[in-house]
Amino acid sequence: MNRSTIFMLTCSTVIALCQPALAIEKTLICDNGLRPDQVPHITMDLDEANSTVTVNYPATSIYYDSLLKDTPARSVGPVAAAFDPKSIVFDLRDQEPGFYKHFTLDRLTGVLLDYNSVDAPYDKAPATDKGVWSYNCQLGTAKF
Repeated sequence: MNRSTIFMLTCSTVIALCQPALAIEKTLICDNGLRPDQVPHITMDLDEANSTVTVNYPATSIYYDSLLKDTPARSVGPVAAAFDPKSIVFDLRDQEPGFYKHFTLDRLTGVLLDYNSVDAPYDKAPATDKGVWSYNCQLGTAKF
């Protein structure tokens, strides 16, 4: 083998070994600016290698129709997600029938938009039956 062949084989081996490192699972911590009291925050487990996302919701207590409603902690997923260099996009069907959720995560800013609608996907729902929540997400890191 000549030097250029050895060099090319070495480069292709290094590239092949480095590929799995690019697809490491990540956890994001996402807070909702409108609900700073919502602690712990929503977390999302991103698995780019398998193109999936799992959303982990904390237990909450909210007022709905003048009644206090307790919601237990829950995880939804893993669900299929589209990963590209700029965004991650996925859909969830909430636990309650008739609710649709469409998420877009901007990979540069960390802003997660949660498009909610009732009885139809967001783009087909009337304005009175839809809304958007915004979350700021950061990469989760071990504290100790």
